[in-house]
Amino acid sequence: MRPIDRRSGLGTIGLLAAAGVIASSGCVSALREPPPLEEIAADARAAGAGRFAEADQSWNRRTLESVHLAANRYQAAVTDESVQLEALLGATRCRLWIADHSEDPEERLSQAVEAINLAQWCGRVAPEEVECDYLLALGLGLQGRERRSTAIDALPKVVSLLQSAIELAPRMDNAGPHRVLALVYMRAPGWPTGPGDIDLGYEQARLAVQLDAGHPPNQMALGEAHRELDEIDKSHAAYAEAERLAIERVEQNVPDAQEWLDRARRALERLEQR
Repeated sequence: MRPIDRRSGLGTIGLLAAAGVIASSGCVSALREPPPLEEIAADARAAGAGRFAEADQSWNRRTLESVHLAANRYQAAVTDESVQLEALLGATRCRLWIADHSEDPEERLSQAVEAINLAQWCGRVAPEEVECDYLLALGLGLQGRERRSTAIDALPKVVSLLQSAIELAPRMDNAGPHRVLALVYMRAPGWPTGPGDIDLGYEQARLAVQLDAGHPPNQMALGEAHRELDEIDKSHAAYAEAERLAIERVEQNVPDAQEWLDRARRALERLEQR
């Protein structure tokens, strides 16, 4: 049996969260005061959370039903000081995954907001834990995708959180801070509306691959950077490498591998249609 990787599953979220931080005609605050932890835990218990010890197994199955169950199991324990940080991180990851994979737009938004609330509490409970800020950045990006009016306010916060994560833990989530910041730079509007800059995006994608060339989402980020720079041969090579790596992960039964493979193949198809 493969060991459970509690962070696995964030790589693709990082790809899509970055797409959320785009220009919007309005501007609404992206952050609000989260509900009390006791209320957050009670809501999960009311949903029939079950045993905290089984949360990892539910998360690792990666279906909407199982991740919902895992989220409630983690979340019900967020007031238990013996497992509080683990519970907050686990619940936040689950809410982000659901926000990224649900087909219901209302659920996507509500789960992104829950993830933001949990990530804020994570940072308060453990201010030294850099993953709290990283997850908050992902949550703000996903919220911006679903509620465009928050995107402009979210942009500087997302960039700052990711830059901080790069300084403190650049290898976290398979070089996730570099990868997600690359996509923010590539997909956000440019000056004066936002921080969008294709060259900066390419540099961050290059650094992500430099730190972890074997992670398919990093190769996909680099492929997108080359595509935006109109370097089609290099883009094709990066996406092809992502495809090769994803096939290996599928054979190893990595939970998110099929999703990575599908994305790499769609990207290659789009390149061939240019």
